[in-house]
Amino acid sequence: MMHWESVPEGSGTQVMTIGTSQVRSIQITGGFLDGLQFDLDRGLNCLIGARGTGKTTILELVRYALDALPANGSPERHRIENLVKANLGNGTIELTIETRDGVVYKVARSWQDNPIVQNSNGQAVDIALRTGRVFRADIYSQNEIERIAEQSMSQLSLIDNFESDELAKIEQNARTLTSQLETNAMSLKPMQDQIDGLNGEIAGLPGIQEKLEAMGPITGQNAEVVSKAQHDKFLRERETGAVNEIGEFVYEYGNQIKQQQGRVLQQIQQSFQQDLLNGPNGVLLKDANQSLLAGASEIDALLQSVCDKLTDMDQVLCQTHSTLKQTHAQQEIAYQNILKENEDLRNQANERTRLTRMSGDLIRKQNQRDLLIQNQAKLQAERVEMLNALSELRDQRFNLRNQIAQRINASLNPDIRVTIEQAGNHAQYRSLLSDALQGVRITRNVVAQRIADSI
Repeated sequence: MMHWESVPEGSGTQVMTIGTSQVRSIQITGGFLDGLQFDLDRGLNCLIGARGTGKTTILELVRYALDALPANGSPERHRIENLVKANLGNGTIELTIETRDGVVYKVARSWQDNPIVQNSNGQAVDIALRTGRVFRADIYSQNEIERIAEQSMSQLSLIDNFESDELAKIEQNARTLTSQLETNAMSLKPMQDQIDGLNGEIAGLPGIQEKLEAMGPITGQNAEVVSKAQHDKFLRERETGAVNEIGEFVYEYGNQIKQQQGRVLQQIQQSFQQDLLNGPNGVLLKDANQSLLAGASEIDALLQSVCDKLTDMDQVLCQTHSTLKQTHAQQEIAYQNILKENEDLRNQANERTRLTRMSGDLIRKQNQRDLLIQNQAKLQAERVEMLNALSELRDQRFNLRNQIAQRINASLNPDIRVTIEQAGNHAQYRSLLSDALQGVRITRNVVAQRIADSI
C-alpha cells in the first residue's frame, strides 16, 4: 500500500519552490502500476509506502515522461531506463503540467517513444521538454541524493541547475572549442611527422650544394654552351615534374568530386522509402521529397560542371605533356650532340647534372617543408586563440557558479555555506598522468595522485 499526503499552503510547513511550475496530475496505464492516477496539490506532496510498492518507480516515470534523464551513457541513466522498461512495459505515463506562466499541457510517453505534448485543446505542440525552458523539474533518486552529499562533482551539478540555461550555452561553446582543438591536434601531429621526415631528407642538401660550389663552373672550350645546355636540361626535368604534379592533383580531385555525385539523391531515396510516401503523412513527405530531389539534381548538375571543367583541364595537361615530350626529345638530342662535340666536358657536365638534379629535388622538398611549417604556425596560432577562448569560457563558468554560491550563502547562512574552487577537480589530470606513466616500473596511480595533489 502507498498513498499521497499533501501539505496545504499556509499549514506552517516551509517549502522552497522555484517559480510556479508544477505537476498537476499523474496517470499510468499499463505495466506494474496500471490504473494508478492521482492529482497533486501545490506545495509539498509526500508519497508514502512500503518497500517495493513503486515510490521510486513513480518518480522515475515522471522524470522519463519529462525527458529529464541524466546524460546519455551514464550509469544512472542506464539504471532508470531499465527500471522504466521493466515497470512501464507497453504502457504509458501521462502527466498534466503547468508552466510558471500558468499554461497547462498534457505529456504522454511510452517506452522507447518520444514525449507527446498537447495543449489544453488537445492539439500536439512541438515543445522540447529536454531543454527545461518551458517546464523544468529537478528530480533526484535516493542514490543521487547520497552522491550529492558525498561527491563534490555531484554538488557542482546541483549548483549548475540554478543557471542551467546560461551554463548550458557556456558548456556547448566549450564542447565546440574542445572538438575544434581535437581536430587541430589531429592536423598538427601528422604535419609534424611530415616535417620531421622532410628534415631528414633535406639534411644532405648543404653537402650537395658544397660539392656543386667546389666543382666551379664548367671550363674549357665551348664551356658556356655546355653550361647553358646543362641548365636547360635541368629546367626540362622541372617542367615535366610540374605538369605531372598538377595532372595528378586534377585527377585525384576529379575522382573525389565524382564520388560525391548522386550521394544526396541516394540518401533521400534511402530515407523516404515508398511505404512512407504512401503512409498517413504521405502528402507532406511527398512535397518534401519532391523539393529535396530537385535540390539533389541541382547539386549533381553543379558537381558535373566541376567534373567537366576538370576534364578540360586534364585534356590541356595531356596535350601539354605530349607536346613537351616531343619537344624535350628534340632538345635532348641537341644536348647529347653538344656533349659529343665537347667530349672533354662530358664528365663534368654529367656529374654537375646529377648533383643539380639531386639539389633541385631536395630544394623542392625544402620548399614543401617550409610551406608545412607556415601552415603549422597558422594552426598553432589558431590553437592558442582557441585555448584562450576556452580559458575565458571556463572563467565565465566559474564566475557564474561563484555568483550562485553567493546567492545560496546569502539565503542559507549560517546553516549552509557553499564555496567554489576553480580547477579543483584533478581527476581527469590524474587519469592522463596515469596513462602517460603506463609501462614505467612504478606504482603509476599513486604517483599520478601525488602529482595531481601537488598542483
